[in-house]
Amino acid sequence: MHVLIQKGLVLYGMKNYNNALGIFNKVLSIDCENQHALMDKGLVFLEIGRYVEALDLFNKCLIND
Repeated sequence: MHVLIQKGLVLYGMKNYNNALGIFNKVLSIDCENQHALMDKGLVFLEIGRYVEALDLFNKCLIND
């Protein structure tokens, strides 16, 4: 799973947000409470202007922490 998250972060760094989102969704389909994938998916949502969804994910990270 670590490799998938790293791949998603590379895509995020390249501003390839749609593919990064797909990777983070894949991780979350395997482990729906993966803190790294939740946070990183939230960061993607921030970048693409989906602020409410980003906030929901960040809140979920805080609750699960």
